[in-house]
Amino acid sequence: MSGRTTRPASESAAPPRSLRQSGIHLLSWVRRPRFALLVLLLLGLFSATTSPTPVATGKILIAGSVAPYALAYTPSRHVFETDDGSLYIFFFDGEHVIARVADPNGNIGPPSQVSHIPIAAVFAAAMVGDRFYVVYTDTNMMNLYLRSIRWLGEAMVLGEPLTIRSVPRSFSLQVPSLGVAPDGRLWVVYRDNTGSEEYLLYVIRALDSDEQSWEEPEQISTDAQVADSFFGTSGVVFWPGGAPLFVHSGESALYAAVLADGRWIHTVIDDEYTGVHDFAGVVDAQGVLHLTYLVGCVWELFESFTYPGCEARFIRYDAASGWAEPASIGPAAVHSLAIGIVGGVAVVFGYDGKEELWYAPVTTLEPVELAHFAESGAFHTWTAVPAESDGIVAVWVESRRPPSGVDEEVLHSVYLKNAVIEDR
Repeated sequence: MSGRTTRPASESAAPPRSLRQSGIHLLSWVRRPRFALLVLLLLGLFSATTSPTPVATGKILIAGSVAPYALAYTPSRHVFETDDGSLYIFFFDGEHVIARVADPNGNIGPPSQVSHIPIAAVFAAAMVGDRFYVVYTDTNMMNLYLRSIRWLGEAMVLGEPLTIRSVPRSFSLQVPSLGVAPDGRLWVVYRDNTGSEEYLLYVIRALDSDEQSWEEPEQISTDAQVADSFFGTSGVVFWPGGAPLFVHSGESALYAAVLADGRWIHTVIDDEYTGVHDFAGVVDAQGVLHLTYLVGCVWELFESFTYPGCEARFIRYDAASGWAEPASIGPAAVHSLAIGIVGGVAVVFGYDGKEELWYAPVTTLEPVELAHFAESGAFHTWTAVPAESDGIVAVWVESRRPPSGVDEEVLHSVYLKNAVIEDR
């Protein structure tokens, strides 16, 4: 593979204008309610005849969805594991943020609506102590909302939705992500084109841990970094070594930004990056950031959801020594990457775009099959995992093409697999 060493962003030319094809972005807002009943009726059939065959020990649980981006079109967390082994799963059902809880025995509770209004497809979630937060926008993307969630026994308790940002221009506030600072305050990262022809990356921070008051937004990215990046501008904040570090995408490069002398200093992580919000990271107990992302995708708009040619890469960042050299993992489809700490080891998850859902411990970077799809089965998956777990946990949306002669609508289901891998 031809990995690229990092270098100051000022040494890199502005990304080329190559991906401005607005059709794919509009997929996030497609509504398909007339097929909801069909999907629900087919759930039993899915579990009986078309569920992936697990390779590791575990259990597959199913929930219906008609939304192609059910785990959201963003590198944010959507699955959380608590100390008792329960899993809290947040996904998009085509209209709202939905929460489901799986207990330590693998029993999954009913779906519960979290968002107070219909939303745009992209949302983010975070866990702080025994409380969860979700951030989302209205369908016009003019208002950015935050809502808290707690569970008292089996009862879900919702806080009042809080508007943390409003703008007068439609479709301006997009792709939010949530970060939890070491002091417990929430940071919301999002893109906004209110004052620019392009989507620039911003962060807005809570003033205190009760999340009721917020600072004014601060711009993170520059015009040169996000030139013409209608699809690719998104970002997440991490705290490797305790200091904030933004990872954000331009159109054809993946960037990092760290604070130095009161200003954000940008570095190119990889200038072969070609994903659409296709990166994910986690910080381990030693304060090291583990990051996975896509390069080399061949874009075939409306012809393929898997975008053949994508390669998953992995890279580490240590606050003391900086960025390591990137390493190749193997083929992966867009939106399929996830990463978490499993038994103290960072593990990357992905889908090869054909028939295999895999995981790869960063100690070896060798993909291991987690679930297998028949050639007539899944043609795309979106994957999410907890930040930390004792066993391999993967939640994914499996997209299936309908049988010949059936309406051309694509069927989607959300699968949960909780597997303990005995030999990592």
